[in-house]
Amino acid sequence: MTDVMGLRPPRRTALRLVKGPAPEAVSSPSRPVAKSVPAEVGRRDATRLSMLAASLTGFGLVIVLSASSVVSIAYYGTPWSLFERQVMWTALGVVAFAFASRSDLRRVRQLAVPLLVITLVLLVAVLAPGIGKTAGGSSRWVGAGPIRIQPSELAKLAFAIFAADLVARREHLADQIQHVVRPMVLVLGLAGILILKQPDMGTAIVLVCIATSVLYAGGVRSRILVTVMGGLLLAGSVLALSAPYRRARLLSFIDPFAHASTSGYQVVQSLEALGSGHLIGTGLGGSVAKW
Repeated sequence: MTDVMGLRPPRRTALRLVKGPAPEAVSSPSRPVAKSVPAEVGRRDATRLSMLAASLTGFGLVIVLSASSVVSIAYYGTPWSLFERQVMWTALGVVAFAFASRSDLRRVRQLAVPLLVITLVLLVAVLAPGIGKTAGGSSRWVGAGPIRIQPSELAKLAFAIFAADLVARREHLADQIQHVVRPMVLVLGLAGILILKQPDMGTAIVLVCIATSVLYAGGVRSRILVTVMGGLLLAGSVLALSAPYRRARLLSFIDPFAHASTSGYQVVQSLEALGSGHLIGTGLGGSVAKW
């Protein structure tokens, strides 16, 4: 569709956070001007997001205590052990959050490529015999003794920074697949293949969600975005059905009680939770599932 002057309508544009008054910009028919947001609006939005994150984290800690108390007693002799460990990691996360919120985004963007390269090297190391640590049939960790890291978790952060930096630098080329979409999909494919080799399809799906979200926020046209999402959805469906254990997990809903201790375990547990607690539950700490 074109307007009466033959110019295409403006596409979605990412909002920019700037300090002070919005700078003047010259518009052009081929590229709309990105909107700017006053600094105080950005701070207000950041405060709301911080409060939301804190609320979700606090609620999560309560649920962890409720769900883990029995297992914690069985293995450690106290209902607080697993909860205390979660609180420790939450405290470290708060420190990291405070540090990140005060960091200069320009310095963070400079780390985009180095952090991505380091993450890819670690993802390869996970698959190397004698380096990667295996548990439950999956090789997802590297490290020694009690100190272990999961590179696939680091990949979420590294890919998010890389994708956001790529879209920001090439915002004026967002409509050209070869400049934005292609390099992002190539990096996504490389990281996704390494993660699927572990195997860890859940994290690979998270990376796909990050990629599509950044492309949408970056102003990529809907037609291109739908094409990319369709291709990724098709590839994901093929991968999900290609492995017997994934296929069994997807189709377990047909007869979950026939596989109540394996592929149908989650479905059976959800039905038991609904059967005992109905719509409003049995109350905090009152669930029988933890037993």
